[in-house]
Amino acid sequence: MKIASTRMRKFMVVAGLMVPGLAAVMALSHGCRPGRDRSGGGDNGAIEIEAARLLEDRSQPWWNNHRPARTNEPVPYSIEPSDDLGARKDPPIYTSQMPLGLARWLLAGNRPRASHPLGGRPVVLLDVRRAGEFCAEHIQGSLNVPGWEVAKALETGGLSKLDRRTVVVVYGSRWPHYQVITQLKGSMGFEAVYAMEGMAAWKARGFSVVRDEKLVHFLKKLEGEGAPAAAAAPPQAAPESLAGVEPLALNVLMSAGIDLLCVFVGDRRSYESGHVPGAIHVPAGELSSRFASADKSRIVVVTCGCCQGKRGGPSEMAVRELGRLGFKRVLHLDGHMFAWMTAGLPVEFDDPHARK
Repeated sequence: MKIASTRMRKFMVVAGLMVPGLAAVMALSHGCRPGRDRSGGGDNGAIEIEAARLLEDRSQPWWNNHRPARTNEPVPYSIEPSDDLGARKDPPIYTSQMPLGLARWLLAGNRPRASHPLGGRPVVLLDVRRAGEFCAEHIQGSLNVPGWEVAKALETGGLSKLDRRTVVVVYGSRWPHYQVITQLKGSMGFEAVYAMEGMAAWKARGFSVVRDEKLVHFLKKLEGEGAPAAAAAPPQAAPESLAGVEPLALNVLMSAGIDLLCVFVGDRRSYESGHVPGAIHVPAGELSSRFASADKSRIVVVTCGCCQGKRGGPSEMAVRELGRLGFKRVLHLDGHMFAWMTAGLPVEFDDPHARK
């Protein structure tokens, strides 16, 4: 809508200073009215102390070009069934984290000194939950772009109008999905992207939220409608976490001459946009026919560049299919090609010769 897009352009947070009436503007842009602040704002004195300590802590990512500290330890990577890109139970890998107390301090209009890495930068809290959830309850002053709409918003929506130096703090009901982070940090994206623990943790700290009780009740009622009154379906067992390998570790294995097969299971366009050197392209749907009689003792590394680990994506399907085919040593490239490229590792763009 033209009215909504015009109001979206009014969204501005300069150096952590929130524009008055911002919550009302954002609520109207999503077709909902602002609710009332139902919770306390926390201990301001304690928040001041916490923020001052964090801002000067040289181990924090803002002192490292907004990147998290590097580690030689393996980073666990699990794919948990979820249709909500803002409801991950674990933080996204290779992503800097914004402490709740510091986010609260910035949201209150405070700002670091000009010489600080966060000084002089706009700050945006980006809520990637569904619009209805945002209308029912949200952090005052935050911008709502549902997770699956982030790419479009970067091209033509509200995110396209923001300064790319903006510090973007992303959250949902819990942690945001890594897929959202990669889009925000892509070629059209932002220099400083941080993940925040989410609404549940925010409220647990006693921080203020805007809440519309009637809408909350209405949404809960909608969730219950259509569900049979008879016996509910038996709970589904959560799938096992995927065994993963970090880009740097995989590069070491390949350089050492370890016999492994790297398989790119995404679409052809993603494959030709860049893949791990030596990776062969086998779409996930062709694994059964291509590898039914292959050596099951071989190490297989599954990579992808299009699904970013989202539920039902090619990489998850491929890992589980190879397991069903009898392969016992299957690894998943943590972070996909985005993490590989971010680590500065070499990339191929054409078909390599298959490894013997």
